[in-house]
Amino acid sequence: MNQEENRVQILFDGKPDTDIRSELKYASFRWAPSQGAWQRMLNQNGVYAAKSVTEQWMMPSAQPEVKIESKTEEEPCSEEPAPFSYPQQSM
Repeated sequence: MNQEENRVQILFDGKPDTDIRSELKYASFRWAPSQGAWQRMLNQNGVYAAKSVTEQWMMPSAQPEVKIESKTEEEPCSEEPAPFSYPQQSM
């Protein structure tokens, strides 16, 4: 992940074969010659796509753990939800 560029990037030692390039394109990755990487926007969908595409190329023990840190913490809701009831109809 390249947080400075706000991109999820996948790097290869050389040019990947046609099948891998097709899979990357299908997962919305685009070749960025300026970065020398296949990349897409850094968000949850981008991270999920990178994980999905690369998991078939890597051994399970070699896969890196991907973490996304949120800057805001949500407080648990202490209120109970209101019970649902149908409106009363008079006849």
